[in-house]
Amino acid sequence: MSTATRKQLESSVREIGSVLQQVIGELGNLKDLAIGTMTVVKELPGYEEALKTMKTKQEEKEKEQEKETKLDL
Repeated sequence: MSTATRKQLESSVREIGSVLQQVIGELGNLKDLAIGTMTVVKELPGYEEALKTMKTKQEEKEKEQEKETKLDL
């Protein structure tokens, strides 16, 4: 491998490393934002009732999927 090719590869690896560090930082920011948003949502009136409704709907959906899967067999 020539010296020029090695230098290009080293440069590319450094650039990729830099971009990955930025992505990692942004993921941390998104995590903090999601946690903060969830904390606020939990304080809204009707949260518990809405959560129960969502759980019930999800359970019904899972039961329907199980029935469809059994019928496919």
